[in-house]
Amino acid sequence: MPMPRKRTPGRAGARAASTAGGVAGNPDVEPAVGASGAGCPPGLARNATERTHLDLVQLNLAYLHVARELSRSSRELAITRLGLDAEACAALDRLSVEDLHVLANSQGLLFTLRIDAVALMETARLARVDHAAFESRLLLSRPRT
Repeated sequence: MPMPRKRTPGRAGARAASTAGGVAGNPDVEPAVGASGAGCPPGLARNATERTHLDLVQLNLAYLHVARELSRSSRELAITRLGLDAEACAALDRLSVEDLHVLANSQGLLFTLRIDAVALMETARLARVDHAAFESRLLLSRPRT
């Protein structure tokens, strides 16, 4: 006896399923969004400005999560590796996940390079020559004011 053919949704049904939210219609799974906008649901990032904003939000959110977790697990490492101060660590400890998302959705980066352009070039040169010295310089760098 032949197997019955599986019914597939028509064009309208497929479109509704693909835009239902999330990945493969699962609203609990967020689509991955890269610099190219790959993985964006149709119409989510329509131009380079929107894609850039989405990329900034992702960078901010990743940084905030790492900073908060490092601050909670080892405040000394957060201060040394991320250049945070004790006040920033205390503030991060109090933020909820919702707070992190609100902050991440700003129009710019929430973190900056810890070294100026001249030091950046010298550090890049040093990284190629002496990796241990590079690590030391990076850890000893203080945030720009």
